Amino acid sequence: MNESKNLEDLPFTQKFSSGASLIADAVISVIAEQGFDAISVRKVADRAQVAPGTVQYHFPNKEALLRAGFIRSIQRQSERGLETRNHSEINTVTPEILYLLLEDLLPTSDSGREDAIAWVSFSANADSHEWLSKLYWQALELFQNRILVGLNHLDKSYELSTGLSTLSAARLISALVNGLTIDCLNAPDSARQEIAKELFNG
Repeated sequence: MNESKNLEDLPFTQKFSSGASLIADAVISVIAEQGFDAISVRKVADRAQVAPGTVQYHFPNKEALLRAGFIRSIQRQSERGLETRNHSEINTVTPEILYLLLEDLLPTSDSGREDAIAWVSFSANADSHEWLSKLYWQALELFQNRILVGLNHLDKSYELSTGLSTLSAARLISALVNGLTIDCLNAPDSARQEIAKELFNG
């Protein structure tokens, strides 16, 4: 994992016009409501409340639609993290700040739930779609790299467990967030906040 890797190095910097962004958001909504295989030009057009021709103008086929939905979902998750941080660079990080940043990835809000379902759907289908497998791994590396940067900037009054490298810790935290995401998606509403707290306790 390259510590210098950032959002600018990856496909997730793709700039969507307002129309394309609306359509990509609709892809995420359709996946969240009906599943990965339900994606079609007509369903996405209905959800975005645009003509099918408008969808095809921006994204000519199903793969392009799915790719746009995946990239847009990663961007939405990044935007929520930036709102929580309230600044563009990590300076001093405490476990509490890291917890808040990671909690934004869990399905504790409507948009967060959509993105979490999309993430699980994309991950479940990555092994049968080569283009998606590559994109998924890039997104996972980006996520782990951001955790790694945060751990490297961790307030010096906090230390990792003896023998645990920041890279290993980043991978473990990534796995924990992914696992808690699935738990949150399948938990009753009353239990979701309690599950989110496990992120900090873990």
